[in-house]
Amino acid sequence: MDRRDLLKSLAFGAGSLFLPKSLRADSYTGSKLISNSKGIQAGWFFDEKARDRFIQKHRYPFISQQNQEIRDTGAGKVALWWPVFEKVTRKPFVPHDQGIGDCVSHGFGLGVDFLTTIQIEVQKKPEKWMGKCATEVIYGGSRIEIGNIPTPQRFGDGSTGYWAGEWVSK
Repeated sequence: MDRRDLLKSLAFGAGSLFLPKSLRADSYTGSKLISNSKGIQAGWFFDEKARDRFIQKHRYPFISQQNQEIRDTGAGKVALWWPVFEKVTRKPFVPHDQGIGDCVSHGFGLGVDFLTTIQIEVQKKPEKWMGKCATEVIYGGSRIEIGNIPTPQRFGDGSTGYWAGEWVSK
């Protein structure tokens, strides 16, 4: 995966700001397309109000607005970050394995893991690898603390990238 594709993947997980209707969670779950006017009970879901609040709250809400100095510097280049991950962790890279509809937290957890290993190895930050990011706190924090999903109304699994981004940044 080249750097541009990695950034696109991270941006999709972090924001997914403007997806076509066919890709929204009310029409998709896992690898099966479904028709469900109530939405699905697992995984990522689209919340237009959460998206709008995220955009209003942040000065630069889109990844394309971040770090203008490096914009377009990756064209035609390939950056493989998993070898950095393996070097720092001294373990083979294994993608996260979700057991419930907590894909958003695993995406953000993996982003934190990669960011940490890159800061240690590439940026020479004085940090030590202690282990994979705990995705449970990202999942719960994004749903409960940021998304304000009431305790009796969990309505199944899932979160949004906006909520997870807010929780991780706080």
